[in-house]
Amino acid sequence: MKVVKVGGSLEKSGDLSGWLQRFQQRASGRWIIVPGGGVFADQVREAQQRWQFDERTAHAMAVLAMAQSAWLIQALLPEAALFSDFDQLNGLTQAHLIWQPELDSVLNAPELPASWHLTSDSLAAWLTAHLDAEQLVMLKLAEHDPWQNLTELSNAGVLDPLFPELCQRYHLNVILRHPANWP
Repeated sequence: MKVVKVGGSLEKSGDLSGWLQRFQQRASGRWIIVPGGGVFADQVREAQQRWQFDERTAHAMAVLAMAQSAWLIQALLPEAALFSDFDQLNGLTQAHLIWQPELDSVLNAPELPASWHLTSDSLAAWLTAHLDAEQLVMLKLAEHDPWQNLTELSNAGVLDPLFPELCQRYHLNVILRHPANWP
């Protein structure tokens, strides 16, 4: 099993549907799609600036934004199945699955701080580790030097600040790709 994190930037680019069609045609084996929060997470950021609510509330709302994006991806890729609970995976037979994060499990995981230092990037790493998936593919529209390590990419704003630490802790096999070049 492999995991692919589909960043919110792909949704904003207008090519999400085209990419999902290519993915469905070309990706072999079992894949789990982790959605970014996209425009839904942007709304959370704007609301937090306006109303000045705490990080835990913003974090919970951002996880719910990912769940909204999961529904969007499932509408565009109806052959894929949504799942939220890890126990559900055993009963699903589809090759392509979409993770709809379960709010309580994310909020109650001690290794996942409730802040903007953790985004869907780190949640994809966390899921990859907990499922013992063989690979995590991060799709990013942001231009980056392919020789940069994860910490340098995090410092450049391509990945969230917690991502390198989680990847190192869990010894993850991570590949960073531009959506036009993968799959």
